[in-house]
Amino acid sequence: MSKFETGRDPISLIVAAVERQLRTAFEKDQWAFEIVPDPMTTNEFSRLIGITPCLLLAWHGFRDAGLSREFRATASLALTVILKNPDNRAARFIGDTHRPGLFPTLSTLIKALHGVTLQGIGSIRVTGSEQRYADAAADQSLVIGSVELEIGVGFDSLADLAEADDFEGLIYRPEGETDEESVR
Repeated sequence: MSKFETGRDPISLIVAAVERQLRTAFEKDQWAFEIVPDPMTTNEFSRLIGITPCLLLAWHGFRDAGLSREFRATASLALTVILKNPDNRAARFIGDTHRPGLFPTLSTLIKALHGVTLQGIGSIRVTGSEQRYADAAADQSLVIGSVELEIGVGFDSLADLAEADDFEGLIYRPEGETDEESVR
């Protein structure tokens, strides 16, 4: 049985830390937050349109920094925001007294995240922000934007993720050889 612990990997730690940071500016009872794939399926996107306003975090991947024997990388993520304002299509961009707008929301996301150090992980760098669109969204009261993020991370060793016993089954030992004989 594996001893890998859910939530101890760098990606899960980043997602949890980013959500905690977002909650300083975006209240949980007013803003939905979900982890989503990138790209999303049409069905998933259609479901999310129904829970606006929402913040959607997708992990793109790791890019190796190539600095040492230990894996040091830049994690790339995208934070997508979906907003709706059926009463005033112009207000979907600038907001009104009833609903948030795309431009102030993107600005708040950047302010809430850029330069923030996530304890034990690394610092967030906002690398871009833009308005988006989706072919699946025929609703003209809808507006979509995104903020691209990078966070430097490191994997000090596999011991950070699991105990040595988890890897014992991966070791090749010729029949009859002991641990002491196989380690030279």
